[in-house]
Amino acid sequence: MKHPLMILGTVFWVLMVVGLLPPGIADCDTRLPNIVLIYADDMGWKGPSCYGNTYHETPHIDQICSEGMKFTAAYSGGPVCAPSRACLMTGQYVTRHGIYRVNQVEKKHQDVRLTIPPRNVTDLPLDISTIADQLQRAGYVTGYCGKWHLGDKMEHLPSARGFSEALVTRSPSGAKRYFFPDFSTVPPTSIDEGTYLTEVITRWATNFIQEHEKDPFFLYLPHFNVHGPHEASPERIEAFRKKDPTKTKEEATFAAMHAHLDDSVGEVLDKLREMKLDDNTVVIFTSDNGCLKRFSDGTLRGGKGMLYEGGIRVPMIVRWPGKVPRGSLCDQPVHQIDLYPTLLAIAGIVGKPDQECDGVNLLPLLTSNEPYELGRDSLYWHFPTYLKYNEKLNSYDITPCSAIRAGDWKLIEYFTPELPIKSRVQLFNFVDDLGESTNLARKCPEITQQLLEQLHEWRAATGAMMPTLQ
Repeated sequence: MKHPLMILGTVFWVLMVVGLLPPGIADCDTRLPNIVLIYADDMGWKGPSCYGNTYHETPHIDQICSEGMKFTAAYSGGPVCAPSRACLMTGQYVTRHGIYRVNQVEKKHQDVRLTIPPRNVTDLPLDISTIADQLQRAGYVTGYCGKWHLGDKMEHLPSARGFSEALVTRSPSGAKRYFFPDFSTVPPTSIDEGTYLTEVITRWATNFIQEHEKDPFFLYLPHFNVHGPHEASPERIEAFRKKDPTKTKEEATFAAMHAHLDDSVGEVLDKLREMKLDDNTVVIFTSDNGCLKRFSDGTLRGGKGMLYEGGIRVPMIVRWPGKVPRGSLCDQPVHQIDLYPTLLAIAGIVGKPDQECDGVNLLPLLTSNEPYELGRDSLYWHFPTYLKYNEKLNSYDITPCSAIRAGDWKLIEYFTPELPIKSRVQLFNFVDDLGESTNLARKCPEITQQLLEQLHEWRAATGAMMPTLQ
């Protein structure tokens, strides 16, 4: 029997000849392109310097930007990490896979919650095919190293979800998690005491690239940086304190964590170049949600945990030499669920036919030298839970809500009686108000009603779990 990769290669060649491959693929080398997906944690929209941050230093992320396409309106699947990772792996909105937060809502403070949140799914359902499943079946060697957050049981770990090689890094919550032995790995591996977490992921990644230089590979690197607790090397922290003495030590540490992550990106790029693989490798960089509100420069409202732009608008950059125009800019709204069908298209394969996919293929947009419209009218988010209990106010800062973006309009609907009636529906227009400072719901009732109806129809169609009144 022929190896599946040989069969795929034949099909790929036939499709190329008859012109049935997706746009941007037919003119490429007949060897399948490699894919490297680097996923930051809690890096806000303006985290990298190529997005306008003058304090952070991210020269290697900036290099991807100058050599590829920068998205100015890219969105994560949710305002916290677990739902975003599930959306990325499945191409589905949270309403389908059911992972809308990390763990379950806390049992404390039930008396101040006027609604009961639905039960959260904590393990990615086994009947959903991941992007790694799809690429592995197509002949890709699939590698994973970093933070998982989609289930801790053996049947839910990356090695059982389509990754042929995997090292999961685990870093329990607490005051320390970035210097070994404050973190661990599954399976255990030899790590010198004091090693910084990004170094472990980098070493694993570069070894994987070297071992599979002759194979088409998909390498997924979800980092812990720049999630708290905020730790970095003393030398790096001191360098940023000297750079701007007006910054706090926490801000200097946060900047240093960006630098550590950027170093890792640089080493991966260097290894691809050393192995002469960079021209046939798609590199994608993005983040799982926005930064903590206290690190925001105020351009976007809110931060991590919120459906305001500060919680869900993230950096996203794609580089593919010879296919994606260098230094290009895309202002169209895109969502991380779009990466699932996009990677399938890059690999020239079709997704599981009986699995819903909410994303759209970005490949024509990525590879076109002319303006290209995706033809999608709206993006959606659903966060039916509470976060961040405020002891002083005896209430939650974040309450259950859903959101829709349609063109330049965005509407957020809150479900709970905690908010005044006039604040339960909020409408914003990005043409004049990227910071979502002015609620236009009463001023524009027709648009408000239209978007509300569209949001309600989407929740019904995708089976959204809703909170119930106490």
